[in-house]
Amino acid sequence: MKIILKVESLRENKVILQNENGDNFVWPLSSLPFQINIGDELIFTVNKDSDIKEDKLIAKNIINDILNMEN
Repeated sequence: MKIILKVESLRENKVILQNENGDNFVWPLSSLPFQINIGDELIFTVNKDSDIKEDKLIAKNIINDILNMEN
């Protein structure tokens, strides 16, 4: 699932983010790897741990299939 959050304000070492419903979230500025400005939109991807494990297994199987292909 992808969630778009808009930067509403910057406060000391925190960023206030807002979703499309007007809900606010506080996020540490140090956890963002780039320069951001008020009004920027950030995309967050939310996954359950089991989804990530399944995706990794599928990717591993695909890579193994490619490596085991005969020319």
